[in-house]
Amino acid sequence: MAAAIDRINVAFPSLSAEQLALIKDRMIVNGFGDDRAMAAVNHVIDSFDSWSRTPAVADFIKYDKRVKTYTHSEMCDACLDGELVPVDMGGKKPRWAKKEDLGAFGLKRWEV
Repeated sequence: MAAAIDRINVAFPSLSAEQLALIKDRMIVNGFGDDRAMAAVNHVIDSFDSWSRTPAVADFIKYDKRVKTYTHSEMCDACLDGELVPVDMGGKKPRWAKKEDLGAFGLKRWEV
């Protein structure tokens, strides 16, 4: 989270320390982890097109990319076997996600 806030400060130096603290607080309250916070910051940096104003808290918080993942049994029950690939979500077992979501969401394939 600290790296994401530092990146905001570099990209938007006119934001005050209080504004940066508020963005960090709102990210925490909204359940942003380190990776999600950095993805939101990068999205705002890449897409912010109003240089006549500074970004608001909402510009960072509204970025919410989520991907549907499945357990192995959910995948089998839904007959999605050919459409899904195993991905590493940080657990002891893989989750399954659509092939096109691998690149779109930066997911890592499950390695045995």
